[in-house]
This record gives sequence, structure tokens and C-alpha cells, in this order.
Amino acid sequence: MNQRPDGDRPSDAAMAMYYAYNLLAMVIRYGAIVLVFRYAYLSIDSLAGAEGIVRRQTIKRLSRRIQELERRLDPNRSSSGIQPTGDTNPEDKP
Repeated sequence: MNQRPDGDRPSDAAMAMYYAYNLLAMVIRYGAIVLVFRYAYLSIDSLAGAEGIVRRQTIKRLSRRIQELERRLDPNRSSSGIQPTGDTNPEDKP
């Protein structure tokens, strides 16, 4: 901060207040930006989780019908042991 036109230098208390105010303004500004990105991330994460749940429910709902249709086509067909939710057979996992 420069000297005032009358030549007097601002007091140390005034300088401290000036720097404290600038620091607080910067923290608020960048804190708000961080919060915007955080909530955007949480929203996307929440939607992705919901999508996965809906996908598993749909697979579970359709798997019974698919199994029945496959049995009609070939009653002697063996099963892969895949779970109704579409997950791998636990015996197949390493």
C-alpha cells in the first residue's frame, strides 16, 4: 500500500485490517468455487450409483424371462451359473 497524498503512512493496525480483509475475501471466493465443484461431483456420483441400482434391478427382472425362453428353445442347455442380478458365479471368481 502506498503512502497517502499527505505523506502519512497508514498505521500498522490499518495495514493488518487491510491484509486480513483481502485474505478473507480470497478464502470466500476460492472456497465458493471449491464448494461448487464438490457438489457437482457429489451429484454426478449419486446419479451414477442410482443408475447402477436401476440397471441391476432391470437385469434381475428380465433374467427370469430370458431363462424361460432359453429353456423352451433347448431344454438340455446347461447354465453358466450367472447370478440373477448379472453378477459372475461366485465359483468362477479367482
